[in-house]
Amino acid sequence: MKKKNVIWMAVSRDDLQLPEYVADTAEELAKLCGVKPETVVCEVSRWKHGHVYYKGSRQRYFKIPLDEVAE
Repeated sequence: MKKKNVIWMAVSRDDLQLPEYVADTAEELAKLCGVKPETVVCEVSRWKHGHVYYKGSRQRYFKIPLDEVAE
């Protein structure tokens, strides 16, 4: 079985950025959000590498390593 070492999360687009969905894979998160898996993966990658196209935009999808989650 594949070891789960990250979680995927979608947050609200307001100032609070509260979690809306949490999933084990990008595909599961995309299904919950009603978008393509590529949308989730591409947005995470763009923010990670600093390729943000719209000034003032907020990150919607996150990939969180489990070692960063409080144990």
